Amino acid sequence: MRQIIGGKVFYEDSKGRMVPEELVKDYDQLKDQVVMDSFAGLKDLREHMIEVKAKIMDDLYALIQVFADQYGVKLGGSKGNVTVSSFDGKVKLVIATNEYQSFNENLHLAKKVIDQCIEKWSEGANVNLKTVIDQAFALNKAGRFNVASVMGLRRLAIDDPDWIKAMAIISDSIETSCSRKYFRVYTRTNADDPYSMVQFDLADL
Repeated sequence: MRQIIGGKVFYEDSKGRMVPEELVKDYDQLKDQVVMDSFAGLKDLREHMIEVKAKIMDDLYALIQVFADQYGVKLGGSKGNVTVSSFDGKVKLVIATNEYQSFNENLHLAKKVIDQCIEKWSEGANVNLKTVIDQAFALNKAGRFNVASVMGLRRLAIDDPDWIKAMAIISDSIETSCSRKYFRVYTRTNADDPYSMVQFDLADL
């Protein structure tokens, strides 16, 4: 990155050192300028896209509110999923909300109860069951439990009071950690054609 310090031009290298302009090759100076100018343009584009997205989402929710007011319906809770199509059905705007679930500290108690179940059961077939359970409680790369794997244990038809207790603890320990809204645009040429999602990722343009 090019900086002016004390009236002189310096370039910061990859190790954070300030290199005087005269010691930087002309090609490296030109390369730095092209990269930084391109990045500045992309930052402006990103900020503009964020503003446009926010306005569109506000407009869509306002539209739903108009419809609700028209029929005297009171909308409560958080803003959820919305799908709105143009009159000819060729353009569809979608707001989708994805909720991410995780477990609280009580999940470790469920694992302890399950381990006690396996200990009191006879050996043999339960060795395979222990492997399944250990895999279900294995942490992923982010250091979190896999919600689907742990919740999948509830599908095992095991008639044991302690096992049933452990499954209840699992159910009670799950909580919604966060939610994220996604905005997507779909188009089609004719009413009978399938929709195609409009890509806004530069890599897909």
